[in-house]
Amino acid sequence: MKAKDLENDPRLARILRTKSALFGMEEAALVIIAVFLLLLNGFSLRPPLFPIYNVVLIFFFFLLVMSVERIFFFRLSMRYGRRKGVMYLIARRVMRYSVAILVLSIVASALLFAVNFMPVFNQQGTVSGPVGTASFQSGNFLALYSVGSVTVSNPTGSNLTFVIVTQGDYLASGATPQAANESLLIYSNLAGGNDFVPAGGSTTVNIVTLPDAVYYIVVFSGSGNVQAHYILQMKASPSIFDAFLLSCGMIPVSAYLAVVSKANMSFLRSETIFK
Repeated sequence: MKAKDLENDPRLARILRTKSALFGMEEAALVIIAVFLLLLNGFSLRPPLFPIYNVVLIFFFFLLVMSVERIFFFRLSMRYGRRKGVMYLIARRVMRYSVAILVLSIVASALLFAVNFMPVFNQQGTVSGPVGTASFQSGNFLALYSVGSVTVSNPTGSNLTFVIVTQGDYLASGATPQAANESLLIYSNLAGGNDFVPAGGSTTVNIVTLPDAVYYIVVFSGSGNVQAHYILQMKASPSIFDAFLLSCGMIPVSAYLAVVSKANMSFLRSETIFK
């Protein structure tokens, strides 16, 4: 919208300036919160990890708030605007915005629903030695999947114990299997400290939440070398509930805004100035 279009409509100009200032502050707040969430959830370049899921949720929350505010400012513009040509341009811009947001919301909701039904590839492997260790990343590249449970199987005749620790704690303990051993119990991030794996059996630990980062599974025994098999059961980070909230929030609001702006465009087009 050019300044000359609003020369004879100071009230409308004031409304649009207020809207621009408010949206500018909200966009700045969104950027700050997004950066904070990325850093909080383990953003890293090596290994590459971009935990964008929480950022996406915050983005759509801000988008919902701004869409509701846009409805308010749009109604003010249509109520106090004097020049029908300028009002028509505003209505057309709002309609294009709302249609784009509507399409984006439908696609995002569909993707969040789909993630919960897509096949998940579990990670597994074998550890052995004086102390068996294996590293893993709790989430995938975009943190859309995370570790839901860890199962350790013990094919030997000796009882085993395993812990899950962060990479930092593992390095702090000596970074070698021999130095790690039972001192890692001090750094264990699992409630209860460690998990017992009986001879010939297996133990599964369900993980409610595990921040996106690099972790180590450490398996040890009080009677010599160890040999164990582990399975990392992955789960989708987005929940069906998240997708439901997104679809129930964004889609109706953006659809309403599209319908209202289109109706105003049709009304203004029917005025004499457009005939």
